[in-house]
Amino acid sequence: MPSRPNGKTIVTILALAGAIAVGVSLLRRTPSASKTLPAATEKIAPPSTPSAPPPTPALNSVAVAKLQEAIQAQLARRHSAADALFREAIATEPRLKGVFYQRAVVAFEERDFVTSRTLARDSLARKEEVAPCLILLGTMSGLEGRHEDALADFLAAAEADPANPLPPYNASESLRHLRRPADAIGVLRDAMQRNPGEPLYAFKLRLARIEAGQEADLEAEIRRQLTVKPPAGDWILTAAAVSLRHRRFAEAAGLLSAAKQVMQPALFFSLLQDDLFASHRTHAEIAPFFDVKVGTNPAKPSP
Repeated sequence: MPSRPNGKTIVTILALAGAIAVGVSLLRRTPSASKTLPAATEKIAPPSTPSAPPPTPALNSVAVAKLQEAIQAQLARRHSAADALFREAIATEPRLKGVFYQRAVVAFEERDFVTSRTLARDSLARKEEVAPCLILLGTMSGLEGRHEDALADFLAAAEADPANPLPPYNASESLRHLRRPADAIGVLRDAMQRNPGEPLYAFKLRLARIEAGQEADLEAEIRRQLTVKPPAGDWILTAAAVSLRHRRFAEAAGLLSAAKQVMQPALFFSLLQDDLFASHRTHAEIAPFFDVKVGTNPAKPSP
């Protein structure tokens, strides 16, 4: 999901050059300092005296104040006020970076996908917030069930931001929606290389392997993990996924009950939204696990 701005965003969004990353860490590669030495017969030109670059004019202080107000309004979920302030800020100071993306996020939070898409594409045309905009576009396509379009945007975002694990993770989810779990496995491993040790990615990789018919390779590890006292909830859910895959509903219900006992309610409910579980939510023995009690406030899963 698109990230909301924080204090760091307030600083980075004011930069005159380079894209900001709202909630996304960008790793920029620097060119190697080493160069091939010229051959002895080549003439080396004497070094020139570098000239100082011209000073950059300061940003318009009124625009900066408007921008800060806009971010505070967005954090407070006052979306209409935030968008109006963002528009005033960029009109006053066109050099501000990242404003179109921020407006796209505001529109997304209002579920105005038409406006959000337009603003995200405007940001891409300006070469600002490329990867975040592609993630946002892919997220909207995924929510609308257009998983091919979502996949294309997530793969483009993965190429635009090689250090960010979120685009390949989202691409793997799109591939699983498209019933291409074998392809999802490779893309998920890319996400895991970008963020080693992320337990969600490891869990989703196991689900993709189950969907791809590779559960036999997991059985020994599942049995071993279930002997740990207490067993980890994500491994209990992995065992439940295997049971559901083979339509052993009573067995799956027992495992889901055990997982629910050892996991935080919000995490349990969030992981249960995966299609491998949710596709069986109408079965009599599985349906009770999808009932949300008033006041539990489970975390809404990311698309």
